[in-house]
Amino acid sequence: MSQHLKRLVLVHWKSGPELEERCARLEAKGFEVEPMWEEGGAPYRRMKDDPPFAVVIDLSRLPSHGRQLGRAIRERKSTATLPIVFVAGSADKVARVAAEVAGAIFTSWDEIGTALARAPQQAAKQPTAAQPNIGT
Repeated sequence: MSQHLKRLVLVHWKSGPELEERCARLEAKGFEVEPMWEEGGAPYRRMKDDPPFAVVIDLSRLPSHGRQLGRAIRERKSTATLPIVFVAGSADKVARVAAEVAGAIFTSWDEIGTALARAPQQAAKQPTAAQPNIGT
């Protein structure tokens, strides 16, 4: 990938065709995509050492893991201001994540480009309370 592309971390929790399709969709919008599906400390270290443009978390798969990751990103001083974009997921799961992860953006895969365009403004805001930015 070209170094001028903005890098995203895409969290999907399972490697395979669906993850490849999500990566291709984001790459078509001009982003370099680093897929992440493993758990543990390595993803946090990568985000701290080389912060991405945004972290995109797919809530259609293992939403509780996505919620925990979003909270962990917000709780760490080194990653607290990273833009987090949650994509898809059932309404009840999205509501729970929105209540627990401050300053996140929530969207659908069809509106991911619009949501990512808002990511820089989101990064400028220091999260203070769980007030979701739901919508496109």
